[in-house]
Amino acid sequence: MLPFSPTSGVILKSRTNMAVAVVIAAILAAIAFRSLTRQPPHLGAKPSPEQCTPEAIRQVGDALERSVLSANCAKLAQKVAR
Repeated sequence: MLPFSPTSGVILKSRTNMAVAVVIAAILAAIAFRSLTRQPPHLGAKPSPEQCTPEAIRQVGDALERSVLSANCAKLAQKVAR
């Protein structure tokens, strides 16, 4: 008998692949959980004109908050233009 079977390398590779897959799945699950449970920032429906300047919008650090502010400013600009 051989001390090393030809299939033991395949088993070791599949165990390693399974361990890597489990770690990646856990990381993705944690990221998804954080994203889904995150509450959007509470911004007023009517931002002030000072908040709607391009410089003020660029200074907002959170991407979600920045996009909400930008959308609210666009709605405000449409109402003013009417």
